[in-house]
Amino acid sequence: MAIRQMTIRKALARLRGDQSGTAALEFALVGTFLVVGLLNAVDVGYYTYQRMTVENAAQAGAQAAWKTCNDPSSMLPATQNCAGLTTAITTAIQSSSLGTAVTLASGYPAEGYYCVNASGALQAVGSLSSKPSNLFPRTRQWALRQPKLRDINICSKHSAPPPSNAF
Repeated sequence: MAIRQMTIRKALARLRGDQSGTAALEFALVGTFLVVGLLNAVDVGYYTYQRMTVENAAQAGAQAAWKTCNDPSSMLPATQNCAGLTTAITTAIQSSSLGTAVTLASGYPAEGYYCVNASGALQAVGSLSSKPSNLFPRTRQWALRQPKLRDINICSKHSAPPPSNAF
């Protein structure tokens, strides 16, 4: 038994003094952290790519809606007057590289009256059947002078109409 302990001690002492393979061990430890960092970078890049693709699909859907329903005589409300609206939007948004993974949410497209709140987000203030009463006549006239903004109402939380030099 004593001889065996001496042999084990000698072997351990010899291993302590042996430095071959140290670089490989250090590389394995550091390499693990490098690979984790690289995989995180790839994951963030893929997420960013998918987000940009969805945003581009939304833009394509909006362009398809405009192209399909651009008839000034019966344009608004497009959800009621344009028969091919939903099909055109769905086809456009699914033409991205994500394909059928991008879908049109149930109940959309929807139309209504919206205002921008204090934090910059859109806030619904009326629907097609219940037009808000506090729209400024001046904004409606201004919108009619702009062909791309036909029948779009810009509203505010102010009780007084905007100044005459605002437009």
